[in-house]
Amino acid sequence: MAINYRIVRCDNPQGEKEVKYYRPRAVKIDDYSEENLMEDINDSTSVSDVDVIAVLAAISKQLRKAILSGRTVVLKDIGRLSVGMSTRCFPEEVKNAEGFTPSSYIEDVHINFRPCAKIIRELRELKNLRCVSK
Repeated sequence: MAINYRIVRCDNPQGEKEVKYYRPRAVKIDDYSEENLMEDINDSTSVSDVDVIAVLAAISKQLRKAILSGRTVVLKDIGRLSVGMSTRCFPEEVKNAEGFTPSSYIEDVHINFRPCAKIIRELRELKNLRCVSK
């Protein structure tokens, strides 16, 4: 198992137009679907396909419910998922004004993923890299 990368052109850090710079960039090979996960769990345990599918469906439902209720989901050895917001600031007089609606200062709602230290350490120690294009 290797992490693939390719070489891509990037802007010259000194702003010189005549000098070309390049850097490695990770390349996504494909998706790891719920079906792939189910097959791998089934192959590595004695749990039936039907039971694995039921458990994955329940996990998906509960994780979704937790995130939509604003809870942080902690997955051991993987990381944390939490709700985040992009917002605009407002002065104090606006905050105290009649009819103030704080939600009008929310520009976007998204999900943050913070990987755990262990998986980051393993990625940084990973020596199995493969260049797929130069």
